[in-house]
Amino acid sequence: MNKSFKWFSIFAGILGIIAGVYMISRPASSLASLAIYFAFVFLFDGIAEIVKYFSKENVFKSGWVLFHGIITVLLAICLFSGTFLNLIMFIPYIFTIWVLFSGISKIMLSFNARKMDKKTGNLLLVLGILGIVAGAVMISHPIMTGLLVAYTIGFIFIYNGVTAIIFALKN
Repeated sequence: MNKSFKWFSIFAGILGIIAGVYMISRPASSLASLAIYFAFVFLFDGIAEIVKYFSKENVFKSGWVLFHGIITVLLAICLFSGTFLNLIMFIPYIFTIWVLFSGISKIMLSFNARKMDKKTGNLLLVLGILGIVAGAVMISHPIMTGLLVAYTIGFIFIYNGVTAIIFALKN
């Protein structure tokens, strides 16, 4: 893996972990006030996924990585362009879409990864399943998600941050 890409992935992971810890430690904080920060985290994560896809040294090349990167960048653009009221109303749904696509892309990537390294493939599979479960809970209980969105988002940011760091350090 390219050394500069590795540090970019680690940086995106650290941003995700910081955002997650903040959301869990301050659940009463306004989601709209953090929307721009979330947009930057999504933007860095999406760009990292796109760069990972086009990296010549990427052994786990999958169209799902590119797809996840594009969806994440598009969600970042949605967050950057939303009004205050839109951000409050749609942040749970934007995160739900991101979590579901993140989980699906990790599962699809796990099948390719298992061919090269079974342990990494299994880890990606478990993380992907956790992402889909979290997304399903979020979409099936929108009122609960609205009330507990800070904890849900905090968990997902930490999950994606740890995944990005593990993947960067693994390669």
